[in-house]
Amino acid sequence: PAADTTMRAAPAADTTMRRTLQDLGLHDIYATLAAEEIDDSVFCDLQDGDLKELSISRGNRRKILTAIAALKARERGGWHPPPPPPPLSLSLVRAPSVVTP
Repeated sequence: PAADTTMRAAPAADTTMRRTLQDLGLHDIYATLAAEEIDDSVFCDLQDGDLKELSISRGNRRKILTAIAALKARERGGWHPPPPPPPLSLSLVRAPSVVTP
């Protein structure tokens, strides 16, 4: 039988980076990072100077670094989503007072 020579798409090795940038509205920066061979294996190691060298604006650097800090906290187990608010007890809800003249 002939060998299968079709190329198959490899699973994305940068899904966290891609998703993070999309969530921040910075999907256009993905191409810049990918061109520098930055993927999930090094994304969380980026520092301000690295992003600055790539001509990423100060505001976008802050957004990316804040997101990276949140990712690291989640990995350490230090980040937990806030608990849902307690259910509203009907005993706490008062009917409006009616004043008759």
